[in-house]
Amino acid sequence: MSQRSRHQSPGHTPPGDRAMTADASWAQLVEEDLGGLDAPDHSRPWADVQELLTADTEGLIDPEELIDRDELNGPWGHVPGVDHSGFADMLPGAALAEALEAFPPSQLGVHELADAVAAWEKIIAWAAAKQAEAAAELTRRPELRPDDDAGRFASLHPVAVTASALCAVWPWTKPQAEKLVAQAVSLVEDHPAVHQALAEGRLNARQAQILSTALGKCDASTADLIKKAVLPFVHTWTDVKLSRVVNELLHELDAAGAKRRRREARQRRDVWTEPDEDGMAWLVAYLPAEEAAAVMTALNAAADADKGDPCRDSRTCTCRDHDPDPDPENASADPSRESRAGAGSGGRCGARTKAQRRADALASFGWSSLATGRLGGQRGCSACGTPAGTKLAQAHGRPVTVNVTVPMSTLLGLDEHPGYLDGYGPIDADVARSLAAAGVWRWVGTAPAGGQAIDYGTTRYVPPQDLVDFVLLRDRECVMPGCHRPAYRCEIDHRAPWPYGPTSACNCSALCKACHVHKHRAGWKVEHLGGGRQRWTSPTGHSSVVEFPRIAPDTPPAGAAATARGHSPPEQSGQSEPGRDDPPPF
Repeated sequence: MSQRSRHQSPGHTPPGDRAMTADASWAQLVEEDLGGLDAPDHSRPWADVQELLTADTEGLIDPEELIDRDELNGPWGHVPGVDHSGFADMLPGAALAEALEAFPPSQLGVHELADAVAAWEKIIAWAAAKQAEAAAELTRRPELRPDDDAGRFASLHPVAVTASALCAVWPWTKPQAEKLVAQAVSLVEDHPAVHQALAEGRLNARQAQILSTALGKCDASTADLIKKAVLPFVHTWTDVKLSRVVNELLHELDAAGAKRRRREARQRRDVWTEPDEDGMAWLVAYLPAEEAAAVMTALNAAADADKGDPCRDSRTCTCRDHDPDPDPENASADPSRESRAGAGSGGRCGARTKAQRRADALASFGWSSLATGRLGGQRGCSACGTPAGTKLAQAHGRPVTVNVTVPMSTLLGLDEHPGYLDGYGPIDADVARSLAAAGVWRWVGTAPAGGQAIDYGTTRYVPPQDLVDFVLLRDRECVMPGCHRPAYRCEIDHRAPWPYGPTSACNCSALCKACHVHKHRAGWKVEHLGGGRQRWTSPTGHSSVVEFPRIAPDTPPAGAAATARGHSPPEQSGQSEPGRDDPPPF
């Protein structure tokens, strides 16, 4: 999806000298009135803020006394000797957008262009506020509030239902849409002052998210104090400064709440993957700090212990006889030993970096767990035979594994069609062959014209194992628009409910738990269009067509295949018509 923060672009540079002066003036005022926000001594930031802000709210600083709006004229301020473009003085909205559109960038001077860039940022903030207003209103409509059976299904919450409906209107993923709608409801209904500031372009969408998230962590009185201390000045702050200020205020004004927030944050711990380019992916973990430290310590120790095996990660290395801990039983259980290229290799057996060894140790943990069916892959007690580690669950009657689909022609080396890794996408032929060599084979017939799995059906309600395997392989992921949950984590849904519809491949699809509930209880309609396509219609009346992915490459006609290899098709004999087979005996 996207790389982590350490790979992201650096933040915006500070504005200009005037803005820096305004920032310095603000820092001086806070130091005098609120205990020194930016004082050189950071040993106890906001030392007196709790006493000052909670003693008498009537004594809070009037924002108008701190900001001379006629002098500042927006976040960039007035630079002596430079004429204003007028953009900086306008509130965001249709009028500002029209004014910006009236002047092509090529006709603007340097100062005017800078003002135009800042003005477009205000337009973006204004548009985000308007979008939030529309999304929040959509959650209130009865069409997006199905009967919840007294809270039986969390997936029928108006935010989740609205997000699902929006995926049929715009190509959002389910998590993207849910995040958008949840933030919209929070802004419009819970923090209208922040929403108003966003609409006026006094903060950007990221700052609105930072502030609303922080305000949602504390009680109403503390939230009011934070808003009064932050909103008058946020238009001159960076995202980083805003985050630092609100976190310091939270700790000073609500010290007892810090422990509660830690407990709540711990409840949200999770691990997930984010696909990246070039056959790579991010494995992201959100953990308590001490547990993250424990994992990193263990991985570092494993990397240090493994540095004597320089070629373990090399795809081309054939030196396997030096493995200090051979495991004949699971010798092929870790295809990563064969498939992961040694980026740091030099010569025949180049040494891996510590970062590479750390990554390999984590990958080996996963492969050994899948090979043994026990988390960690421990063999257990040799005396009594008791297995160690947590036993892994099964998925749809099959042991969990890493699934890769490889065309037979590619497996035999006849071509280089990519394989397909479940939960990720296309992988190159070399990696696909390595994974297939270490895996358990299962034959799948494919239709030669379109590469989709051949259909078959039955009349029973519970799908047989072969039909379950077929549907999971065909669909690969949840088929509802915007959802990409892997199929093995989904349920098997009857498009037309049984017994009105058969238990067959043409009537069964993979749907995750939430989407399964939405389909049957939130007003969605599904039509089978044939050719591996379904039309989904949302409660708002918007439609989206979903196509089943191919599980094998298209098989071109023989002549086309020959032409693709650089050869001309054989000339037709004068005794046969073009396009006809030769008569017997061939």
